[in-house]
Amino acid sequence: MYRVTVKALSVTLILAMSLSAASCGKKSGSTKSRSGETIKADSPWFNTKTIHFDPELDGTKEVDRITQRLLGIEDNRMLILTSGSYEYPEMEFIDYDEINGNDYDIETVTVIDRNTGGTIQILDLTEDLEPNTNLCGTEYSFGKITSKYACYNEEEEDFIYFSRDFDPLTGELIGTEEHADFDDIDPEVYKIGDHLIRTESLWNEEYTAAYYHLHITSPDGSERTVEIKDANNEDLNIYTIMAKDENTAVIPVEKKNECIYYELDLKTLALSSDKSDEYNWLNEKSIDYSVTGTDGKTYFLADRGIYVINFKDKSIDEFFNYSWCGVGNSTLSELHIAEISKDSFVLIGDDWSYNEFSDRYRSNFTIIEFTRADTNPHAGKKILELCQGDIESIDVAVSDAIIEFNESNTEYYIEVTDRYNYDYTNWTISSADEQSAFLQDINSEMSTRLAMDLINGEGPDILINASQYGQLNNPEYLTDLTPYLYDLDSEKYFTNIIDSAKVDGKLYNLPISFYVEGIITDSENAGSSGKGFTIPEYENFLNNTLNGKDVIDNGQSYYFVKLFNNMSDKFISDGKADFTVPEFAELADFVKNNVPVDSELWGAYIDPNVEDPFLTRNRDAALYSCYGSFSYMIEIAEMTGSSDILGIPSTDGRGPSANANLSVAVSAKAYNVDACVEFAKILLSDDIQKFIASDDLLVINRTIFRQQGEAAVEYINGDGYWAVFGWEGEDPNPTRLFFSEQNIDDLENIILSCSNMPYSDAAINTILIEEMPAYFLGQKDLDSVVKIAQDRVQKALDERK
Repeated sequence: MYRVTVKALSVTLILAMSLSAASCGKKSGSTKSRSGETIKADSPWFNTKTIHFDPELDGTKEVDRITQRLLGIEDNRMLILTSGSYEYPEMEFIDYDEINGNDYDIETVTVIDRNTGGTIQILDLTEDLEPNTNLCGTEYSFGKITSKYACYNEEEEDFIYFSRDFDPLTGELIGTEEHADFDDIDPEVYKIGDHLIRTESLWNEEYTAAYYHLHITSPDGSERTVEIKDANNEDLNIYTIMAKDENTAVIPVEKKNECIYYELDLKTLALSSDKSDEYNWLNEKSIDYSVTGTDGKTYFLADRGIYVINFKDKSIDEFFNYSWCGVGNSTLSELHIAEISKDSFVLIGDDWSYNEFSDRYRSNFTIIEFTRADTNPHAGKKILELCQGDIESIDVAVSDAIIEFNESNTEYYIEVTDRYNYDYTNWTISSADEQSAFLQDINSEMSTRLAMDLINGEGPDILINASQYGQLNNPEYLTDLTPYLYDLDSEKYFTNIIDSAKVDGKLYNLPISFYVEGIITDSENAGSSGKGFTIPEYENFLNNTLNGKDVIDNGQSYYFVKLFNNMSDKFISDGKADFTVPEFAELADFVKNNVPVDSELWGAYIDPNVEDPFLTRNRDAALYSCYGSFSYMIEIAEMTGSSDILGIPSTDGRGPSANANLSVAVSAKAYNVDACVEFAKILLSDDIQKFIASDDLLVINRTIFRQQGEAAVEYINGDGYWAVFGWEGEDPNPTRLFFSEQNIDDLENIILSCSNMPYSDAAINTILIEEMPAYFLGQKDLDSVVKIAQDRVQKALDERK
């Protein structure tokens, strides 16, 4: 793999691809573990060449924001479109009669030679535009760049629309055309054979349903139109168009969560009737967009790879897996197919990233060319399988650590599995209880699947973010990592956070980064422990300081589970459950007497027509999750100075909880535990910890935590404050706060006060959610409920032995 940095690039061919939030089909990953398999010499591998595009901009102006996208790609050149704006000059009032806004707009096309990486041409589409003319969009097709404009005619009080065509090689203007209007500014365009299909989404007269016009441009340049409209005015969505052959398009149309397939003859424009029965095999995968390759086949991205559709055999075959190259999974998941053939392809993407402690957003445009290799450079290595919970995209830090491991380890190679992807569709969440139920369902399904595979030796070797699955904290499932980390220095690392992650003295999940959860308020509100509240202390705080408005907004069942998990060490130890202890009764009585049965619907207690939610929020206290030092200081500003984070109510007044934001675990039956631990230690390396911290996240490394915190203080005392709260004179929080190193000391002390990490055991939570309402609602006494709940929980625990 090698990298090329190119100064000045830009473009967008009308690619045969479509992006959509919805699609027909389902997500389905592989089912078989590859742990321990040997990589063969002829195992697929692709060499890569990466180009990071750095556009040429006006160096005399400050860039406000830019974005890049591929405008077009051909055999010998590619075009990249750079759009955005420069900062306006500092002045109290911008007089647009004196300033031409086009001078501060960015819209350039850069034509790049694909063979040399050199720049052929740079075209500034805003050059010489009058102040009353706005650029509406840019396209590339049939070898010419077309820019669209709207010019306001003051006499007619209306817009005049026109387009200009440019030669991509010379940059010369080769044509101008007036238009009545522009249907779509940036339409989706698909290339099938020698035909181009441009989609235009339209609304019916009542604006209740969408339908489509497909504008087909033939090889001779003529254009014809086909309408796809539901006879019953149902809303339609076309998210992609696929090539069955060079003259036939297959069009999936989404309607009421079902998929209808049509065929379109591109020569005769004959549109078939519903052919869903013939194409329902396509629903095997979720096809969000597709691309027609130079070989005429249809390709699409899914399940951490690229698949090819074989219409003749009615099959979907894996063409490329993210593990078959030296580029990180996190990078690949942000890219899209620009061009593809049997042995090579190009992925492109606009990676929006928030620059550390900067209010300037800027995208990083990446072009990666993949070429099939003759032999796999990792031949002979054994595969270790890694999964990241139920999340499709891999964390960037984890992705970088995988690359580092794979390039340095001579015996093992880590592959990311998609076997545990979760389908998030068909969920509607409108309250804290519904959100808790949603997370509980995911937790239950995923922990059960993982537990079954791990106990049978068919699970992944390495688990990322398995700390959310408390059921797995068992030596039958996971390896105790304590013996491998005995030498961590408490001066360099937050070893108390690592200790808080232990269950019965064993470390099953190693926290790499974490967040602190508790109640942010004034330190004077703390109970006698100085770091939290006992139950009576919180009851007094709730009824007096908070005027009865609890910061925890769950209803009784989920509220109780939250308190239970925060104190689970009191109720479950070494595989034994004991709910007869007085602490259990104290929690139950508090919930019964102080918590509503169900949570409020979100938005029910704030009327946006009356007041801004920012101004109506409770500034005495709030349930708060602190992910980083910069966000911590923002919260202090919003809370008008309150800076302590206290523990939620407990029987012993314990402090705030630490929660893993990123964690790593190793299967008890991993193919090679030592190799997996080697990977885990890479995540604790200074380079990875610095990278994680740069995203304003708390990390285990104390030294890096302080370095990041000091940088956050400097930024928030300058431009960062106004970037968050608005320009001076418009600050919704009129009390300007200045921060210092003392705030980082305070946060460090809060972190050091954390002594527990709640684990959510889905099976146990489910039992409590089912049994405890009988007591809360007065249907049974507590002893009766405790007996049933404890017996059920103990049976669940015994089944794990």
